[in-house]
Parts: sequence; structure tokens; C-alpha cells
Amino acid sequence: MKEIKINLTEPTPPSLIKPRKLFLIYILILIAIIFLSIKLIDPILITFSTLMLLILIPFFIVYYYIYRRSWRLFVENEIPLFLAEYTLTLLADQPGRALARNRALMLQPDEYGFVDPDRWDRERIRFADNLIWRRFPHLAKTPYRMALIDHLLETQCIEIATKYPFAATLEEVRNGFDYEHFVAQRLREQGWEARVTQASGDQGADIIASRGRQVVAIQCKYYTSPVGNKAVQEAVAARAHYQASQAAVIAPSGFTMSAKQLAATNNVTLLHHEELDRL
Repeated sequence: MKEIKINLTEPTPPSLIKPRKLFLIYILILIAIIFLSIKLIDPILITFSTLMLLILIPFFIVYYYIYRRSWRLFVENEIPLFLAEYTLTLLADQPGRALARNRALMLQPDEYGFVDPDRWDRERIRFADNLIWRRFPHLAKTPYRMALIDHLLETQCIEIATKYPFAATLEEVRNGFDYEHFVAQRLREQGWEARVTQASGDQGADIIASRGRQVVAIQCKYYTSPVGNKAVQEAVAARAHYQASQAAVIAPSGFTMSAKQLAATNNVTLLHHEELDRL
């Protein structure tokens, strides 16, 4: 996987000596002073060591509080803020558009009208694991941080889909997925109810369009060359599977003569996307 370069400075931990180390140094010094005072029987040293004990204990209590507070701010504020900023920067680039497209695809209702959110849940986890957590393996995946990133992925995908409609124009079509959404949108503009099926298990139909009692199983082929027999066969199978009243294949580059003959035999409509009014 190609690593995406994002220039963000990772927060650094507090540069404070651990209280355990500082306390150990203090104990060693104190032991040394006590040892010398006992060996030399020097009242001044004994008094000095006693004063050190009385003065430094409150100091260690205050220092321990400052140390814990600094680390708490680092762990609970700075790291989540950095992860949020990194996630938002990542989503502002191409990965965000790709994830938003996958969300739109995975939350499409199936042929029974049900939506399976588990696929989208797994996709968010896969995205976060590969593009965020793998990038920062030293940062613990705490429940709060995971929930924060998950929330950002969900909300930003919704915003991206709203701000940048998928393939609103033919110029924005880059692949078959875009073309399916482009055709579905054109159908909606003509009064059809059109939904793009899931990529896996679509049973030969990329779009199911309905208007009144008319239901059309549509196969979309974003090819640069004429479409052959296979697309017609898939449309025939989709019509039977979805119990549609009509089957159609839509492609921007035309159809082979063999495909036209097979379509005529099986009553399948072959169209360019500019001819959708013929449905």
C-alpha cells in the first residue's frame, strides 16, 4: 500500500523526570547523608538530613501531581487532538472520497429493502487500522481514541457525500462505480426510483429502477469498447432474479452485433446513457 504523506508534527511526551527516578536519587542522597552523619556523629548533618526529609516530602507530592497532570493532558488531550487532525487531513484527500464512496455502496438496501451496516462497520475498522493505527503503532488503541476516529470517519463521509455528489456529471465518472451512480442519478431526474445494488451478490443488476408498476433490472458497463454478449446474459438473469418487468444494458461505447442480436431475442433494451428516456 502506498503511504500517504501528511506533514503533521506528532506531539511529544512531557519532558519531566519520572517521579520514581527522582525519588530514588533523593533516597540515595539521603542515605549517604544519614550514613555520614552517623559515622561522623555530626549533629549538624543529622539536623540537615532531617530538614531535607521534612522539606522534600511535600516537594515530591507536588512534583508527582504536576507530573501526573502533564501526562494526563498529553494522553487525554494532545494525542486525541493529533489523531483527529491527522484523520481529518487524511479524509480531505483521495482516501476520504474513496471511503465515502464505499459507505454509499455498502449502505445500499438489498433486494429485500434491508441495509446491512456490518459491512460498513468492518470497512471503517479496516480503513482506520491500515491508514491510521498502522502509521502510529506506538499509540495505544484506547476505546476513547477508537470511538473518536470512528465518529470522524462516519461524519466526514456523510459530509463528503453531501458536498461532492458521486459522478454528478459524466466528466466526473472515473470507473464503473461512478458510472452506475451517474446513470442512477439520471434516472431519478427522469422520475424513476433508482438504487445501486451492492457490488458483491448483485445477481447481474447494477441498478434496480422502478416507476409505477414498471421495474427494470439494469446492467451498466463503463467500457471503452463495444459491450458483448455477457452483459446481455447478466441482464436476462437479473430480470428473472429480481422479477423485473424489463431488462436493460447501458453503456457509453455501444454494443457488438452479437450482443444486439442476443438482446433482440431475449427482449433486453440496449441503451446509451443519453437514451434513458426510451425505457
